[in-house]
Amino acid sequence: IAGKLPALLAFDDISLLMLSELGFGVVLPAVLLLNPVLRERPLVQWLGPLLILAGVLANRFNITIFAQRVPNGASYMPTALEWFSTIGIISRWRWHCIWLCSFS
Repeated sequence: IAGKLPALLAFDDISLLMLSELGFGVVLPAVLLLNPVLRERPLVQWLGPLLILAGVLANRFNITIFAQRVPNGASYMPTALEWFSTIGIISRWRWHCIWLCSFS
């Protein structure tokens, strides 16, 4: 983490995604839910957790999709663990589909 502040404040596409993730997924829900007056409103009781969930979703996209871009001149090959976990997830999903279809 040390020395990463310049990358966060570079204001390129990745840093803007991270800043929006932190702003809308952490800071804004914290302000809404830590304020006793706002916390009692039904809209805020829904909006706060939804913003947190949106922040988690943005984090997943940030890590798995946007941040996986390969820099110029570099190459990427998935590791065996990545291959096997992907095959396992797809196999399990397929098994569930077959199992659910057996009831119809």
